[in-house]
Amino acid sequence: KTEYKILYLLIKNENNIVRIEDFQDIWINKMSIFTLRNHVKQIRDKTYIELIKTYYKVGYMLKKASWFNMKSTIPYPKVFQIS
Repeated sequence: KTEYKILYLLIKNENNIVRIEDFQDIWINKMSIFTLRNHVKQIRDKTYIELIKTYYKVGYMLKKASWFNMKSTIPYPKVFQIS
């Protein structure tokens, strides 16, 4: 559930850096950076490793080009398919 919320926030801000502080709304309690990193890693493991770019101590970005690379190189869950 949390991974979907993180991915949704990244998709909504595609090609823009989502600052670490912007992810705080996903958690009810205070979020730790380690928890966020772990969830991002889990998303990468389930999808495509280059889907999300890390900006050290700043945030994360989902790059549009990654969607096209992912579409053409590996199978991925139906929820991530592009029409």
